[in-house]
Amino acid sequence: LVPNTGVFATFGPKTIEAPIRLFLEQRGNKIAGRSVELVIADDQSRPNIMVEKARELVENQKVDVIIGLVNSAGALAVRDYLDRHKVLTLITVAGARELTQSRKSDAIFRLSWANGQMEAAGAVLAQYIGIKSMAGIGGDYVGARQLLEPLMENFQKIGGKTPMVLWSPLGTADFSSYLAQLKQVAGQVDAISPMLFGADGV
Repeated sequence: LVPNTGVFATFGPKTIEAPIRLFLEQRGNKIAGRSVELVIADDQSRPNIMVEKARELVENQKVDVIIGLVNSAGALAVRDYLDRHKVLTLITVAGARELTQSRKSDAIFRLSWANGQMEAAGAVLAQYIGIKSMAGIGGDYVGARQLLEPLMENFQKIGGKTPMVLWSPLGTADFSSYLAQLKQVAGQVDAISPMLFGADGV
């Protein structure tokens, strides 16, 4: 269950699908002696499509395992369905901390980080290298908010200043207005922390 199109399209084919195909090819498409068939569903980087595609995989394709989940909002949207059907789910990218904390499930496992593991260290590192004031810009969705908000809050707690934090809608193609706003605080900040991923990051 991966994004092959949409704002997170770079993650699907390269970060998730290609390594899984390579792993299976090196083992004759078998795990523990059992043949494995890989079925790809494009969630288009959209939560509502992720739910629809998960149902398709579970109810029509009869999959045993779902691997992928990149968009945190989509992962949260599909969480209850996967938990209710007890589908073994391996999260590769989506960092929404609830998935393995307050809304954990016996069927859902994380193969990567959870939002909340890095922000305190980031604030301390910024202070350590002499940053006294920092602006931020992030995508206006679960993943980026769960990373940038705590980073800026932690930075303030240890004495740092955060004169501006901007939020751009997911899938923003033109950042000129945001860059113009950031330019207004250029002389007041030592750093800008961007939490922009996928096509937005580019």
